[in-house]
Amino acid sequence: MSLLPILCYPDPRLHKVAKPVQTVDARIRTLIADMFETMYDAKGIGLAATQVDVHERLIVIDTSEQRDQPLVLINPEIVWTSAEKHVNEEGCLSVPGIYDGVERFDAVRVSALDGEGTARTIEAQGVRGVLLAVGENEIELLQPTHDDTGVARYLESRGPTLHHICFRTDDIQGELARLKAANVELIDEEPREGLAGEIAFIQPKECHGVLIELAQPPEGAHSSDAKGFDHLAATVSDMSAASASWKRLVGIEVKNEIRPEGRGMVIGQMPCSQVMVELLATDSPDSPMAQRIAENGESAASMVAIEVDDIDAEIAR
Repeated sequence: MSLLPILCYPDPRLHKVAKPVQTVDARIRTLIADMFETMYDAKGIGLAATQVDVHERLIVIDTSEQRDQPLVLINPEIVWTSAEKHVNEEGCLSVPGIYDGVERFDAVRVSALDGEGTARTIEAQGVRGVLLAVGENEIELLQPTHDDTGVARYLESRGPTLHHICFRTDDIQGELARLKAANVELIDEEPREGLAGEIAFIQPKECHGVLIELAQPPEGAHSSDAKGFDHLAATVSDMSAASASWKRLVGIEVKNEIRPEGRGMVIGQMPCSQVMVELLATDSPDSPMAQRIAENGESAASMVAIEVDDIDAEIAR
């Protein structure tokens, strides 16, 4: 890879109209690698080929904190925009040191080719995030970039809490086809680009109030055999029905039930790799769990348990 010179205003070459990329070949792939190298070196989050004096329709982007979520858009076209807009302060690598308010649509949908020449549809929905590795698992922290987004409304109604549970797949197209054939209601009929790779969401009502994300991570994404989460949980009204739903959607089901003495609840344990997903249900109409479900409905519990070797040391830390 090589660092490329970035054109800066008022260089007239920045006004050249870029032409479509005709073929995604070795030349283009080398250009993509060089553009990422140049963008990262310049501490940028996006770079167009025109800015490095190559006047073809190609953009590289990486908004992640860890600089490990590269996005390539070749011959991009905006195919949909939201009616709402917002203003954020932005800068540009071709206008160094200058920042100003720029009006953007709250959400956009873009069709483009990726770095392998495959057609993709990408949707940006006014949220920024970062993935934190925890053993084999990851925690995704989400922050809305403005107030009128789904994540912002979720924060307003629920407060900072668990938003969704994501399951990794090696074939997201195949999973979506399977779910469609089973008449599962999906938020995303086709995969789209997200922080975790190619993603798609299932309607929460299909999984008793839990928002489920499917993700096919890009090559080279985080992978580990180390244990991460110990368990996470969801509250449900009907243990049997919930277990059947989880099996139908993501292939896990209740293998064991625990009834803690005096707590009026039953815990259904569903193994998933090294994590135990627990369904929390009531076995008494007067129990605190019954009251919790009556007040808040079925949902993911606002906790993730992580196993540690020395809990006293962790608390002290």
